[in-house]
Amino acid sequence: MSDLLRDKAAVPSVAASRSEATEHGITAATRTSLAAPRAKLFVPPIPGYHTHWFRGGVRVEQAIQAGYEFVKKGDVPVANHSLASSRENTEGSDLGSRISVIAGGVDVNDGQPQRLYLMKLKQEWREEDMKSRQVRNELLVDALKRGDAGKDQAQGMDLSHRKPGLSNRNLFSKRS
Repeated sequence: MSDLLRDKAAVPSVAASRSEATEHGITAATRTSLAAPRAKLFVPPIPGYHTHWFRGGVRVEQAIQAGYEFVKKGDVPVANHSLASSRENTEGSDLGSRISVIAGGVDVNDGQPQRLYLMKLKQEWREEDMKSRQVRNELLVDALKRGDAGKDQAQGMDLSHRKPGLSNRNLFSKRS
């Protein structure tokens, strides 16, 4: 037998390797390439709600005051990226009933890993918030166009190095 034929016989066929599973149950059909992008924080939409990940601590308290609620385990599946849990775990890594994942970094107060908590806000409240933000942004744009933005803070500042005529440029165009 020639060396070329012997080498081909030693290489398993592609079809045979696809049917074999790893110790974790991964097959060629179910595996994910390391080069593939991963949306680690992706969650499917919850009807009637806007979802957002908040870093624990003060931001969670602010979110609660704004009307956000914690998303509970079982409400929505979360991608599992933990080494210590099975692939079937789709409820995050929090030991309690809330969905959370480790964010990276350490909390300066208690030395524990920082966590991101998945929270939800009623969609109609989110739309009201976005409308008020749009009104505030339009007022700021109008003030910038008139040259009024920051006038009260500009008193006492050295304005000698500003180029003349730049304050009245049309920097913004209104969305349609």
